Amino acid sequence: MKVLKKIESGLIIYEDFSGELHPDLQINAILQQGDSYVEFSNGDIGYSLKDHKNLVLETTNSFIPTMDGGMGGIQIKGGSETRELYEYYETQNYLGTIEYVKVIKKDNKFYGYGANEDKVWIDRGFVLMPYAESIHVSAVGGVAYHLSDLKIYKDTEIVIHSVLPNWILEVYKEGQLTQTRFSKDDKFHLSLPEFPFTCTVKIYDENRVLMCESILEDAWGGDEYSCSANVSIYNSQDIPIEEAEAKDLGKVVNGRILERFRVKNNNINPIQIKISIAEYSPFGDWVHLSLEEHGEYNKEITLDLGTEDTYFWLLVERPSVINTDFNYSQNKCIFYLEVF
Repeated sequence: MKVLKKIESGLIIYEDFSGELHPDLQINAILQQGDSYVEFSNGDIGYSLKDHKNLVLETTNSFIPTMDGGMGGIQIKGGSETRELYEYYETQNYLGTIEYVKVIKKDNKFYGYGANEDKVWIDRGFVLMPYAESIHVSAVGGVAYHLSDLKIYKDTEIVIHSVLPNWILEVYKEGQLTQTRFSKDDKFHLSLPEFPFTCTVKIYDENRVLMCESILEDAWGGDEYSCSANVSIYNSQDIPIEEAEAKDLGKVVNGRILERFRVKNNNINPIQIKISIAEYSPFGDWVHLSLEEHGEYNKEITLDLGTEDTYFWLLVERPSVINTDFNYSQNKCIFYLEVF
């Protein structure tokens, strides 16, 4: 039976204002902080959009613009330009509190949504901002903006890698089937009604054989998982690779880096697995695998696992032909292993 292993987290910031504020938040207001909220009358709380092509910002608030000139909501800034998705005071069109506010950034467009306790999201339109630098929760005009939480995550869906075409994904919430998905390639794209979200997922092959059953706890938009065999892989420091911190290998110009990994079978019976360099790895063409230190290196290897631990070698080496579409000088060597 395969298991789901998280290979990337989508969570950027989850701020409930119960303690010190997250250091990546830009505070441009005088805040009144309570046990689990902040209030401010003029100014904003911002976050840099650098390196974020896509992003979701979500807030819970009780802002009511009750006087002329009072307004607040989400503001996007870029240089001297701004775009706003604000709530205004309007005597003839008074809406009261929009308790939940969500803005989805898709490239240069920012889509706004509002909801109340029923969590039915209403489209509030979009703004276009090609050179956006930061996004802010903002208040103007002296009306207190009461903010209960602030969530920032990478995307609107999670991705499950290492599956095959025509596999089936089922999502269960409190024992009830809520979604069914079919894979068209080697991954599932799954949208969930809110984040964080906890659910049970079942994955079947094309013949309806159950391949994986896992609980996703506190899933966030932008999370990425691998549907992998139930094995553990340890690096040369004997640290599980899913727990090991990313390390800068330095500039591999004319040299090579070779490291041995250990594989442990967590199943009762012997199994055969395949380990490969994932196609979505930015530096996938730099990395090769082998069953022996001085053996033949390839993109995929097959291991027969019994009760004894098994080893393989991973080689990082500059390729003879460089992908000119990728700026290697601005990016660290990142790659992912897939286990089948």
